[in-house]
Amino acid sequence: MNGVYGINSTSLEKNIDLSQEPILLQIPMELIVKILSHLNISSIFATGATCKALKQIVCDFEDVYLNKLKTIYRSQFPETSAESKGATAFQYCQAKKLDGLIKNKEIQPKVYKLCPDLLNFYNGPPFLLNDGRIINAYHLNQSNFLQISSLTTLQECKKMDCPSFVLSLDCMQNEIIVCGCEKVIHLIELETGHLIRSIPLTCDVWALTHVGQTIIAGCDDGLIRMWDFKTLNEMCELKGHTHAVLSLKVQGHILFSASKDKTIRMWDLSLGTQIYQIERHVCAITCLAISNDKMVSGSLDGRIDVWNWKEKKLLQKIQIENPKFHKINSIALLDGKILSISNNATVFDRPSIFICDLETGVEYKNLDEFAGSWRAYLLTWEGKIICRRNSGTYIYSFAEEDALSSKNVL
Repeated sequence: MNGVYGINSTSLEKNIDLSQEPILLQIPMELIVKILSHLNISSIFATGATCKALKQIVCDFEDVYLNKLKTIYRSQFPETSAESKGATAFQYCQAKKLDGLIKNKEIQPKVYKLCPDLLNFYNGPPFLLNDGRIINAYHLNQSNFLQISSLTTLQECKKMDCPSFVLSLDCMQNEIIVCGCEKVIHLIELETGHLIRSIPLTCDVWALTHVGQTIIAGCDDGLIRMWDFKTLNEMCELKGHTHAVLSLKVQGHILFSASKDKTIRMWDLSLGTQIYQIERHVCAITCLAISNDKMVSGSLDGRIDVWNWKEKKLLQKIQIENPKFHKINSIALLDGKILSISNNATVFDRPSIFICDLETGVEYKNLDEFAGSWRAYLLTWEGKIICRRNSGTYIYSFAEEDALSSKNVL
């Protein structure tokens, strides 16, 4: 049977490895509908995607993708058994709305036009390190939970329910700070998993960090909001960004923020004021890494910039692969090297880990041999690389002769 663009769906399916599901299928329907209703075509071209690339994606995958999407959501939320499956009234209404969009073909081919932007903002549940432990957020079978494992024994310590689907994650003292797509920041006790406190918001939070007793959130409306950890009273708002704040880093009393508005801003936290602004990237900036006087930024066009932030000087620009099809999801610094996860921005996600020298920008290693369903988060711990894929969390270490050894955590 021919698809909308005359592509034979039967032959197409034979050539596609459906075990490599697009990340879009792993995202809860509330978030999908939300993004479908808010994004538009102008936001897509800001990602660096070309008309030709988008058209090719639509032609290649439209029928296969939509059929799979319908099957998944109709099976999870059929009209007669939604409540018995534990679906909330809100989830059921959203499922009906999504089903209506599919039946009316309102998301054809909008799903694929939105897909690059969606993948840029959400690339899998986040994880973080805390006192020799790794805290992973999971969303499986409509259930949200946090898994805590030891980095030394590689064993699971505990698992706890999470009140929401996780967009951003941080840990402060004995509490895990979680923000999901329902516009609430939750504080969960690390040892017991009990929900202690919540902060209602008016927008989503894509980045979380803290300094001292202050919680700092990078919000979808471009604001950076700060709360007192003990009282949860809002302390101030940092205004400057015009689009979503996607990354936050703190160095001493300086806060660094990166945004979809293509700027990096530096803030003096002691004064609550902006002290510098960088406008060198041509696409949304997705991630930052800071080490001493060096700042590294990655953007949707596959570009990495290295700065001396104290001197406010651009040291070098590094381009990963073809900028039309690669984007930088996550960046970390380790032993004078830049580690990054880049993504080829196709429906069937094929990220790889790229390593280059911090001073020269010369490529050190490109871990295509480990390419697969990597999540867009990259951390370092005791000289090791920690990254996550569908089958678990992996720890890579530089062994003799620059080889890499891996250990599957969970």
